[in-house]
Amino acid sequence: MEIFNFFNLIIDSILTAILTPFVKLFASADTRFFYLHLISGLLLVWFFQAKMSLKKNVWQSLTDKKTWTSRSAQNDYFILFLNPFILFALIKVITDQFSLTTDWIVSFFASLGVTGQASGSPAVLAAIGLTLTLFIAKDFVFFYVHYIAHKIPVIWEFHKIHHS
Repeated sequence: MEIFNFFNLIIDSILTAILTPFVKLFASADTRFFYLHLISGLLLVWFFQAKMSLKKNVWQSLTDKKTWTSRSAQNDYFILFLNPFILFALIKVITDQFSLTTDWIVSFFASLGVTGQASGSPAVLAAIGLTLTLFIAKDFVFFYVHYIAHKIPVIWEFHKIHHS
């Protein structure tokens, strides 16, 4: 019985390790693969396909090789993998310079009069300041990735479809 529990624990650990990323991917509304996003996208395809009365039915369109290998689809695949890579690279640079970043944030808040342990209204101000700082930093990262897509010719070739 003990050996059964041991193998059961191993199998459970392996399945959890394999399935957890997929569950998070499809269950989190923050991802592009959230199940409601996928379902609503398929419903939109079905609706517009029916309205446009194209020769193919929805299933044929979704499984058509030309749909998945078109220039536009290739561009989407490239962007899907490029954006997280650049974001990871920027985060890596920031975390490599963590002490400098921490010193900058501490000095920034100190210049606003927020020092030491915060409680009450200083804690609220610190939370608001940090939230705004992170929001602006994330927005800047998205802007910079988009800017790079315009400035680097190889990336621009994929990105320009986004503007058409």
